[in-house]
Parts: sequence; structure tokens; C-alpha cells
Amino acid sequence: MSNFTIEEWYKGEKCTIYTVLYDGSELGLADLFFEKYLQDLNETIKESGLMLLTFITNDIAKRHSALETFFREEREAIALPGKRTDIVIKEIFFPVGAELFPLRLYCYRVNNNILILFNGGIKTDFTAQDSPDLSVKFQESQIISKKIQQAINDGDILVSKNELLNYSGDSSIYL
Repeated sequence: MSNFTIEEWYKGEKCTIYTVLYDGSELGLADLFFEKYLQDLNETIKESGLMLLTFITNDIAKRHSALETFFREEREAIALPGKRTDIVIKEIFFPVGAELFPLRLYCYRVNNNILILFNGGIKTDFTAQDSPDLSVKFQESQIISKKIQQAINDGDILVSKNELLNYSGDSSIYL
């Protein structure tokens, strides 16, 4: 795995959202995900991508923050949508139910105020590891999450209330 940068992707009143860019890439992993699935020819997939984007920018970033209940635990990295999102907060609803929702977006929740988005894909099998579109992205998200957590533990990434900084206090974070 090559080196990567963590960059701010969206800032709301309740949560700052980051994404990861690999060296030499112009787009972050979250951008790649949304670019792909918001332009999908399948209307269900396109609508699902729009629901996730709206959920992240409105419900997480602006209204509620990155509450644990919004996410599905999948080892170090977690996924959206969570298993019980539609029950926890009534106005947040994925119409087909979170279990049947066709997309998974992997991320790393630093705390309620900081979320890092990775990539994801279409879930076509019982587990992410068995879904061809998700298996590599699942493994990649686990590796990136471990690197980020290690950098936080080592003090290479500093966590403030709602932002990530490098050890010199700058917002450019390279790993």
C-alpha cells in the first residue's frame, strides 16, 4: 500500500468529515465512491448513493455527529449504513432497511466529531468479504484504519475536538 494523505472533505457544525487520498491521486476515496455510485445506471444504486451522501452531510455533519449507532462494526474500519440507523433516530430512514441497503461505505470514526471516509461498493453477498465489489475495499479500509490509529497512538496525528492535525499542528496529514 502506498502512502496517503488525510484531507478535509466536508465540515459541518457537529462533525468534520475527512477522506484519504493516495499519493498521486487527485480524488479521495470518498470522492471515488460517490462519483461512481451517483452516476450508476441502476436507479436503486444511484438513489442509495444519494441517500448515503445526504445522510453524511446533513445528519452526521450538521445535525447529530458521528454517533456510534449510525455505523456497522466491521473490525477496525466501520461501515455505513449501520444495522439499526432507521430505528435509532426516526427521521433517518433507509427505505429498504439497513440490512438490505445495497451499498456499504467504509470509514473510520475517530470520535463523535471526526469521521474519515474511505471507499466502498455494492454488497451482493452475505458478508463484505464474499462480495466481489467490496472484498478488496473492505481489506484496504482495515489496513488504513490500523495505520491511522497507530499514527494517533504515536502522536503523529493529533486529535482536537473536531479536527485532525499533524504533529507540528498543521492540517496536512501524510502517512
